[in-house]
Amino acid sequence: MKRIFAAALAAAVALSLVFAAAGCANDGGGDTPPDYGTLTIADVSVAVGESAKLEPVFSKGDPLEITYTFDGSDIRIEDDTVYALVADKTVEVTATTEHHSTTFTVTTTPPDYGKLVINDVNAWVDYFPSDFVPVYTDADHAGAKIDYEYDESLISLDADNCTVTALKAGTATVKATLGAYQTSFTVNCLPAVSMTGSNYDTSNYNAYKAQLSATWQSEANDGVSTAFIGDSFFDTRSFWTNFDVTYAGKDAFCLGISSTTTFDWEKFLLQDGFFGDVVPKNIVMHLGTNNIYDDKKSVDETVRDVQRLFTLMHTLYPDTGIYYFGISIRAYDDTKIDYTKQVNAQMKTWCSQRDWITYMDTPSKLTTDMLKDDIHPKLECYSVFTDALAETDIVIEDAQIDMTIADISRTKDMGINDSLSSITYGTETLTRNFVLSGKLDITDVNKNPHVEFRFIGFSDRFLIWGNDIKAGQSGDFKIGYACGGTHVNTAPAEDTYAYTAGETLTLEWKIVITDNDAYLYINNELKLVYVSLPSDACNPFRLSSENAACKFYDMEAVTLLSDETAYEAELAAMQDVIDQYDNSSSSANVVRP
Repeated sequence: MKRIFAAALAAAVALSLVFAAAGCANDGGGDTPPDYGTLTIADVSVAVGESAKLEPVFSKGDPLEITYTFDGSDIRIEDDTVYALVADKTVEVTATTEHHSTTFTVTTTPPDYGKLVINDVNAWVDYFPSDFVPVYTDADHAGAKIDYEYDESLISLDADNCTVTALKAGTATVKATLGAYQTSFTVNCLPAVSMTGSNYDTSNYNAYKAQLSATWQSEANDGVSTAFIGDSFFDTRSFWTNFDVTYAGKDAFCLGISSTTTFDWEKFLLQDGFFGDVVPKNIVMHLGTNNIYDDKKSVDETVRDVQRLFTLMHTLYPDTGIYYFGISIRAYDDTKIDYTKQVNAQMKTWCSQRDWITYMDTPSKLTTDMLKDDIHPKLECYSVFTDALAETDIVIEDAQIDMTIADISRTKDMGINDSLSSITYGTETLTRNFVLSGKLDITDVNKNPHVEFRFIGFSDRFLIWGNDIKAGQSGDFKIGYACGGTHVNTAPAEDTYAYTAGETLTLEWKIVITDNDAYLYINNELKLVYVSLPSDACNPFRLSSENAACKFYDMEAVTLLSDETAYEAELAAMQDVIDQYDNSSSSANVVRP
């Protein structure tokens, strides 16, 4: 198929007429043709998706309009510009004008993806796949399909996920081709990992590890909590002792174990199921110093073992962000200091190529004068770690506070001060400015059973009191109280509730305590108001009983501190009652509405 691009210019026609006229003017030499000179166009090479401007050169006269013809559809030419459509083609183009003809060649090449680099990879037989990262100098072409050639008896390669699995020990060379560019990288196929050797002996750590693991699995929140793991740097028993203060209010757990190495944590995670079913949102880690100093591993061995742990972690928790503090530099042993620096340099590069792990260069910031024992940071210098972590993209969630209130069960043999229960609501212990409601079941009695709502002390409380009831018998519970040490165990009929032996007496109750007064509701009716609470007697509110088997349950609270809007709404709903009794007496008094 021919492609022709031509047009006659008026200027070109005019120019040819001029030449014709000049020929007629020659004295008798009309047979001599005009000299139009030559047209030349240099050969060009152009990549698919790119274009190249042609440079026509006329040896004589002004430029003329050019027509380009060629076979096929591998290129396109418009306005003296050639576009490559198909790669790896050589197209001969004829360029003609009214008076010239020449040929030139267009060579098409694959798209220019820039330089491709893939670093060497460590992989282990019978282990999780290791990832590799293609790095492009031209980021616009990142993700283009790469062709891989390798020995399939040594490795298997997943081109889509950029992972490689070792099939047997040895060294595999992988050739990667991307358009006109090629590179190669080495896969070090290492023997299968055996966790039976001395490096994996975790017997000295198992007891504490089990304690930390149980804490995590019972208290952490799946996909929300952040775990700080590793060696002594993150051990809260002797080193990072103020971790809970530093991250107060945050959903974070510090789970480091002194003297541990990557081998120990590899076993904790893979064999022992350290995190159980509770997946961390983030894992923050300091580990590797004991590989070098205690296990006496070389630079290459340490790099390999740290990378294997990270490969394991990312495989187990693909959606978890991993944040790695470089190995802190000790103040002694120049050889091992050099090892540590080399490991950090290699790990910094390795981490920088992966979007699921972040390397933090704390070793350059933690100087020897910050160390308390030539190894560990002084407590005040842990800011080196926390500041570096804060500069990353990590999100450590706020702690999820449990706002439920636990049931309280008591036996008929318990005294009023036995296991006296204050009420914890979130982070509060209830004292003043709260509304607390719930249910009360009374199921069995001894002589003189009573249940108390103690808002100041033994001498100031609300009571549900069966003072005439005998052990195991039926009788009446009355709403009584104590005020300033004076106890009242009588009550009108409407404040009296019959108890039948062998059956359950259930009452609904609500306590409202402001800065000034206390209000007791039973079965949604206001029964008692304690007026003018002493300002110097702001003790925890407590629930208790004596000679009564009972249970406080279904308890809910709203407080000024934790639920200001809801608390103010509760008070607004009972504003008439508050107005009636608030500050109605200058001294403490109990009123029956």
